[in-house]
Amino acid sequence: MALGGGTWVTQDKILPGAYINVVSQQNSTIELGERGIVAVALPIGKAKGEVIEITVNQFVSDSSILGFAYTDLRARELREIFAHATRAVIYDIGDGTSITADDIIAALEPYEFNVLCAYTSTSADVAKYVTAVKTWREAGKRVQCVVYNASTAPDHEGIINLINTVDTYDKENFVGDGVEDDFVLEGEPAAVDKVLLNGTVTTAYTYDDATATVSFTSAPADEAAIEIRYNSAPAHALTAWVAGAEAGCELNESCTNMIYDGELNVVCSQTQSQLETAMTSGQFALHKVYGNVRVLEDINSLTTTTAEKGEDFRYNQTMRVVDQSANDMAKLFNLKYLGRIPNDQAGRDSFWGDVVAYNRNLETIRAIEDFDSGTVKVDKGQTKKSIVVSYEVTPVNAMSQLYLTIVVL
Repeated sequence: MALGGGTWVTQDKILPGAYINVVSQQNSTIELGERGIVAVALPIGKAKGEVIEITVNQFVSDSSILGFAYTDLRARELREIFAHATRAVIYDIGDGTSITADDIIAALEPYEFNVLCAYTSTSADVAKYVTAVKTWREAGKRVQCVVYNASTAPDHEGIINLINTVDTYDKENFVGDGVEDDFVLEGEPAAVDKVLLNGTVTTAYTYDDATATVSFTSAPADEAAIEIRYNSAPAHALTAWVAGAEAGCELNESCTNMIYDGELNVVCSQTQSQLETAMTSGQFALHKVYGNVRVLEDINSLTTTTAEKGEDFRYNQTMRVVDQSANDMAKLFNLKYLGRIPNDQAGRDSFWGDVVAYNRNLETIRAIEDFDSGTVKVDKGQTKKSIVVSYEVTPVNAMSQLYLTIVVL
C-alpha cells in the first residue's frame, strides 16, 4: 500500500505518511516608490490629444518617439525637465487649439508621477491646476505641482509657486542704411517674437517664414540699430526645470541651494528684503550667489499653519517623505492585502511588519530619524473588512541655516 503524501492546508489527512509544505520566508515586499517622474503638457505635435511616456535615455537616443531630436529647439522644455528627472508623462497639445487646461488635467490624472508642471502663465489655467492638485491630494493622489507666479496665493503644501522669470531669446542685429527694408535671418525661425529699432519695440514690419525675411513698412533710417529676437522662452519657462528638480530629488535630499544647470537666463532681480518676503509668502525663488544661480529654499506655498499642518509642512523635503510614504502604503495595501489577506490578528500583524520594515528603510537612508516601532498601530476597523493604521515619523531636513559663535581668546 502506498503511503500518503503531498502538501497540506489543514491537519485532516487519513493515510499515514509525510505531508510537506515548502514555502519562502515571509519578507517585507514593500519598496520605495519610483521618483523622478514629471507630468506636463507641451506642443510636441506628434499625437495631439494623446499622452506620450518617455524616459531620459529614450529622449536622448530615440528621436522617433517625439518626432525631433533632443537638441532641437522644440525639446528645450524637456531638456530642462530631464536635467534631473528620469521620466516624463507628456500630454501633446499639438498646436494648442481647442485644448483646455481641463483636457490636460483629465488626461494626466490616471498616470503615476511625482510632480505636475503647469507650463503656462495664464492665470485662469494656473488656478485650474491648483484646484486639481488640491482635489487629487484629498482623494489620495499625493503629488505636487509647480506653477508660475500664481495671481492668488495657493497657500498649500501641494503647490510650489515659482516667482522667477527668464530672459532668453536668440537675436540678430543689423544696421539700417535708409534704403533697405528687407532683412534675412540666418537662424530661419518659424516666427519673430520682437523687433527693436534703436532700442524701442516696433510693430511696423511683417515676417515671411518661408524666406526668413523681416520686411519693414519703411526702410529704417541710416545708422539705425535693428535688433530682431526670436525663439524666446515664455515667462513661465523655468517651471520645467523646477518640476524636474523636485521630482528627481530623493527623499533624503533637498533642492535648497541647488545650482541651476539648465540653459535659460534666469532673472534674479530680487533684493535680500524681497527674498525674505518671498519666503514668508510661500514663494519658491532662485537667486544668484557665489557666481551661480541657486535655489534659495526648497519650500512650497503653504503659509497658514494649523495643528494638522504645522511648520514642517512648508518644506518640500518633508512633503516628499510623507507623500511618498502615503503613496507607497496605499500601493502596498492595494497590491498585497486588498482582497487577499484575512483581516485577523495574523493579517494585521503582517501589515504591521511591512510598515515597520518600510520605515526602517527610510531611517537607513536618513529620510527619517528616531523611528519607534512601538508607535505603529494596526487595529481592526469598524467593519470586518477594514483596518486602521497610525504611526509617528520624524522627517529629516537638510541643513539650511548656521548660527555660529566664535570665541576669541
